[in-house]
Amino acid sequence: KGTFSNNLFSAIMVSPTQIYQTPHAQTDLQFNFGQNNSEGQILGQDFDVDVDSFGGQFGGTYSVHDNSVTFSIAADWGQAKVDEDGAKSTFTTTLRPQIAYKAGNIVLGTGFAINSFDQEDNDDFNNSNFDVTPAIAWVTDTYEAGLFYKTKTFNDRFDGVVASNVGLHTRYAMGQAAVGGIITGTLNKAHEETDTARNKLDATLTAEYAMNKAKLEFDFGHTFKNAKEDSDIDLDSMGTWDVGLAGDYSVAKHAVVGLTGRYMFGSDDNDANVEFKQNAFNVGLRGQYAF
Repeated sequence: KGTFSNNLFSAIMVSPTQIYQTPHAQTDLQFNFGQNNSEGQILGQDFDVDVDSFGGQFGGTYSVHDNSVTFSIAADWGQAKVDEDGAKSTFTTTLRPQIAYKAGNIVLGTGFAINSFDQEDNDDFNNSNFDVTPAIAWVTDTYEAGLFYKTKTFNDRFDGVVASNVGLHTRYAMGQAAVGGIITGTLNKAHEETDTARNKLDATLTAEYAMNKAKLEFDFGHTFKNAKEDSDIDLDSMGTWDVGLAGDYSVAKHAVVGLTGRYMFGSDDNDANVEFKQNAFNVGLRGQYAF
């Protein structure tokens, strides 16, 4: 077993290669509640939109005897209620199988995601899609560094709605503490003259600290503004900041419970009389049981 060990749904777990850390078998469960508020002004018209969300995640991970092969499968589900010109509810489900193979200090991994979206009273929004995430990492008991690439989503209704992602992740353990970083680039579809967004870049610093029966996780990230021009700024292309905190406590020999919290904020404006502000928070309850 390596030094690193996480809940399957930890913000630090960004690549399918990282499931190699599971010593034998474990199950992970998490429930989330969130609220997102977007407000601003477009050409003199004010807007204020609230989105309340609730969801959960359940998954299991199993390592073959010598930890050379590790499997995991997880299911995510969620509901978001949008308060904008009448309430609308969006339902999402995702099934995520993953596999990792460890040979010496090299880990190869592949993850799949099968996604489904369903919005009330809007058949044009309803669709399903899937994507594939190949990955590779170099690991020791105290260090890991990896690369992953998520293919552009294949969609049964729209072509290329979800862009592909490429990312780097690293962690270094120092006794009971560990620090790391994650850089993820979102590769948007071909940049034609009519496109208003550049490729997006997210950078995150991570920290962990274990003490007896408890463990703390912290992450702090920034999404860089990706509008081509200031006049193109919108809620999806302005820069935002993101901070997350989680704590786990071992309540029995093989059982762990924990709390998570996350806050995202950002604001921007331009010379075209457009102003945006966004604030979002998410809290969660999670648990883990190892066999």
